Amino acid sequence: MIDLYTFLAVAAGGLVLGAIYALMAAGLAVIWTTLGIFNFAHGAFIALGAFIGWSLSDAQAGGLSLAVGAIGATIVMFFFGIGFHLLLVRPFERRP
Repeated sequence: MIDLYTFLAVAAGGLVLGAIYALMAAGLAVIWTTLGIFNFAHGAFIALGAFIGWSLSDAQAGGLSLAVGAIGATIVMFFFGIGFHLLLVRPFERRP
């Protein structure tokens, strides 16, 4: 039999994972709607941003706090996304 604490922990984890999936789907919908291009690298960008945030805030490696890691990952991924758009997406937008 599952106790209440385990049930609540699993339910909270499921809600958080569902929220992450919803944000990923919303991001894909926004990109498809605005650009008309389906970006298959969207999931890879999310994984890379999560890895950068984890690397910056890894306490065992003498990292920063979780908030600083999240902000740093957001800044790094912003510039990475701009570079990706300028180098790889924009040439396909100009094609007929």
